[in-house]
Amino acid sequence: MQQLNEFQIFIEIVALVSFLRTFFFKKIVIGLKKCFIFVKLTFSYGGVMKTLLYKATRNLLLVGALTITIGCGTENNNSGIVRTVKTAKVTVSKATQTALVSGIVCAGEEHSASFRVAGNIDQILVRPGQTVTKGDLIATLDTRDFENTLMAAESKYKQVKSEVERVTELYKRESVTKNDYEKAISGEKTTESLFNAAKNRLQDTQLKAPITGIVQSVDMGVNSYVLPGMSIITIVDISHLEVETNISATLFLEQKNFSKFIGLSELFANPIPLELLYIAPKANSNQLYKMRLNIDDEDILKQLAIGMLLNVKILYEQNKNDEISVPITAIFNENGESFVWVITDDQTHIERRKVTIEGMTEEGQVRITEGLNGTETIVSAGVNLLSDDDEIRILQPSDTNVGNLL
Repeated sequence: MQQLNEFQIFIEIVALVSFLRTFFFKKIVIGLKKCFIFVKLTFSYGGVMKTLLYKATRNLLLVGALTITIGCGTENNNSGIVRTVKTAKVTVSKATQTALVSGIVCAGEEHSASFRVAGNIDQILVRPGQTVTKGDLIATLDTRDFENTLMAAESKYKQVKSEVERVTELYKRESVTKNDYEKAISGEKTTESLFNAAKNRLQDTQLKAPITGIVQSVDMGVNSYVLPGMSIITIVDISHLEVETNISATLFLEQKNFSKFIGLSELFANPIPLELLYIAPKANSNQLYKMRLNIDDEDILKQLAIGMLLNVKILYEQNKNDEISVPITAIFNENGESFVWVITDDQTHIERRKVTIEGMTEEGQVRITEGLNGTETIVSAGVNLLSDDDEIRILQPSDTNVGNLL
């Protein structure tokens, strides 16, 4: 019974080996299968026959296993085994560098509403966080002085206008000189202008929202005396957000080589695509240049808020030699050194090539600084199963292998 169990284990091992090595050892495995079919048919005969068959089969299995082991090794290139390998062209691209700067989310449009005339604030009609529509009344000044000025200007205008009408009638009768008539007309225009200015100043005591948005802050209080242009209420448009950051002089000089901008935050799993709006041509007091970037992703905009921190990754090309990179699966190491398998010109063998690596590219490939010139075709998978001068056959793309993942 023990011999029977051992024999069954051997059968399972051979079946597994047959599944794994069918492509390379098809004829050997088929022979082994036929042998075990014969064993199965004759296993019901005498004990002596069982023992002889078991020993013969065990020896045959050992020979088969040894043959398979030798075929999987790194030597014995005379075995006639042809390896099927997956290949890739060495990638050559412009050398790209990255820089990471801190940014802050800000409103795409922000206005500080202010009065055009000086006076005391009479009413503040909004509060921070309140939504307003362009043209809404948001604050007023004390109008008493403006009303008095308007009344005086109106009275003066009516008086001058009446006088002009009298002088005009006399001029028609040639009772006054032309010079007196022209003076009267000029005085009327002056008083009319003062009257209109007084009306405008009274209207300017009402402060209206310059844009549709949300009140970010109320900067002055009731009864405060304000001058023209002083910020009273700050309103932001949150329907469009931007990122503001500052870059060094070194990056400022590289701006013509900027190729891509990415927003990064712990709040979001995926990077946020950004678009450059402008870079200020003059440095601030800290010798940094302000840079503004646009956020186009509507879904992201709904999750952002003004004041949130956002790191900005800047990708830019440097004016130096092209960058060479290979898939990470193409690299193997021996004795602390890195190598790739290069396909020979006749595409039938491989040769080992020592390379010097330097980090990863943005696309997830290994950057190569020495060892390759960019024209080679290399083995891109299963590199640890190959050995020098192995005979190979290149795996051709398949219509059923979508994405070339297998």
